Amino acid sequence: MAFGSWLKNIVKKVGNFITKKVIPVAKKVGNVVKKVVAPVIQTACGLIGGSKGEMIKHIGDVAGSAADKTISVSDKIDDYLKKRQVPETDAFKRQQMINNLNKIKFV
Repeated sequence: MAFGSWLKNIVKKVGNFITKKVIPVAKKVGNVVKKVVAPVIQTACGLIGGSKGEMIKHIGDVAGSAADKTISVSDKIDDYLKKRQVPETDAFKRQQMINNLNKIKFV
């Protein structure tokens, strides 16, 4: 039973780390790339022109698409983690204890 609690605490800490640290950073980076970096790259391609300018424009388009995908995925993960959280009320803890006791095989 101690191992289960230990593992549950680790999973909870990893989930909290992802929710509170990774997702906000991914959203910020995605927004910066989408709103600042990609437009600057695309503007630079207009100044350069020619085949090199088209290549740089393509890089800007890819960066914008990657930023959109990053924001979309981080939103989906955030929504999923928020839906999966179960409030730990006293009734919930009591039911978990009963379930764990029922799993024990008495010899």
